[in-house]
Amino acid sequence: MPLAIVQEVLAGLDSRGDKVDAAAARLLVRYGLRPKELLQEGPDALAEREDILGGKELVFHAGLSGAKNSASRRCLPVHADDVELFKLVLSARGESGERRARKRIQRLSGAVRRLVQDKAGSLSLYSLRHTCADLLRAAGATPDEVGGVLGHAAKGSKATSIYGGKAPLDRPRELLVKVRNLLQASGGAKCA
Repeated sequence: MPLAIVQEVLAGLDSRGDKVDAAAARLLVRYGLRPKELLQEGPDALAEREDILGGKELVFHAGLSGAKNSASRRCLPVHADDVELFKLVLSARGESGERRARKRIQRLSGAVRRLVQDKAGSLSLYSLRHTCADLLRAAGATPDEVGGVLGHAAKGSKATSIYGGKAPLDRPRELLVKVRNLLQASGGAKCA
């Protein structure tokens, strides 16, 4: 999604007055999350993680709870300015997780579709994830690093999906800060 359209979508969601949807869209584009990864999770998906060297930081446990593809599970370092956005979105989940998540995705997807309907091509809510991937590449991420943030298994990395999980998050954090900076430079994802 072109950054000018991202800016229009976020401004349009802000003007609707639904703070949860506006926060969710910001997080989707900043972290490259699948809508379901974010919208089906509850507050416990945001937690402190200790790495192999003893470093601790707040992370979002992404990766489609209950999904068959365990390789998509990953910890994404959370920027301090996004903590409240995550808390707002994750606390809005409600009791009936899966069904509620589908309704939330449909509502947000419909809002984004209406905001981009006269724009370019076949843009959708999922396009925010693709924008993050493009911004990661613009920030200098390798294909494996882009895949790591997005939850794609690197070729030949079966062992890391089974045994991994405690590596320091310095590089993903650095890349996500660069994505955030590129979005802010475009005016496209200011903090709410």
